[in-house]
Amino acid sequence: MGVMSGSVVSRTLKNSYFYVNWQQTGQSTDGNYTTINWQAGIVCGTDRWYSNAVKIYSIWINGSQVHWGETFSNISGTMQLASGSETIYHDGNGNKSFGISIGGWLYSYGDTSGESSFTLNSIPRHPVLSLQSIENIGIDSCLVRYKHTSGQFYHLQYRLNNGAWINSSGNPTFTITGLIPNTNYTIQVRGMNQDKSLIGNASNSLSFKTKDIAHASIESNILYFPQPIKLNITNQANASVSALVFLNDEKLKEITLLTGENTINFTEEEQTEIYKKFVSNKVTIKVVVKTNNKYEDTAITKEINFNGDRPTIYVTELKKKGQLWKRNKETGKYEKAIIWVNTNKGGNPIWKKAI
Repeated sequence: MGVMSGSVVSRTLKNSYFYVNWQQTGQSTDGNYTTINWQAGIVCGTDRWYSNAVKIYSIWINGSQVHWGETFSNISGTMQLASGSETIYHDGNGNKSFGISIGGWLYSYGDTSGESSFTLNSIPRHPVLSLQSIENIGIDSCLVRYKHTSGQFYHLQYRLNNGAWINSSGNPTFTITGLIPNTNYTIQVRGMNQDKSLIGNASNSLSFKTKDIAHASIESNILYFPQPIKLNITNQANASVSALVFLNDEKLKEITLLTGENTINFTEEEQTEIYKKFVSNKVTIKVVVKTNNKYEDTAITKEINFNGDRPTIYVTELKKKGQLWKRNKETGKYEKAIIWVNTNKGGNPIWKKAI
């Protein structure tokens, strides 16, 4: 706790000494300063000092000389010899200590002086914050690092692209979520004191861009069943990526695609489901790529027509260990045949696996 008044006295000579009294007259929160009045004089006791017998060499307040070189005559009792007012600026944190000194001379007794230091009441300061860095930038979030440099800081706010101020918390970092992927942002922060009566100015600004979601395209729109679906995926490393496969608008499967994985294979059971859906030897499969199980790449969703005639490419039969094998014209290898039979010849085909 600071003081609002004080006194400085010099060493006593022949029952006499010099003094400086001061009193606070005001404080400015905006200007960060205190104003004071001061009075200087002499206390003579029972003695009287005659012609040119008393001299004030100098009075210093807060490092500045405010009075000097004045000689006085016929002095007795307690007399004020000088006065004035001063503005004392506080440090950036609102605190301030300052010193006062007085030096004088008494005839036949020589020089005398005195000094003392005082601490003023602290002035509440607007908090000053500065942005340091934007880190861990994702597709819809980032981490903000800042520094509190001065002032009374209790509440934190930030704003994006000069928009409305948003309350947040955390020191020296905080996280922003709910951002839009692949978007440019400019951010500023500011602070407030505990009762929010002092609001700091907006900090310096930093700019960043969120990462993009995964986008995918399919290498071919016409595939020969059961050839796997191969995707060309961008931004796959930005977040978790999954692929949803729809069979004639019905969800068939969902798989997670790790970084570097871009192939969708079908199990035997899934192949059976696909064959069951064949209409005019074709079936439509749709693939949707999702990022963080949230953002769907709907703009580039592809519909793939599978050629249902492909099972008939096996033209050469071979018995091998009691199994029916057929030669693949493309590879030249013998493979175990999968024979499908249409059990509904009068209408839409209903395919059942015979082997």
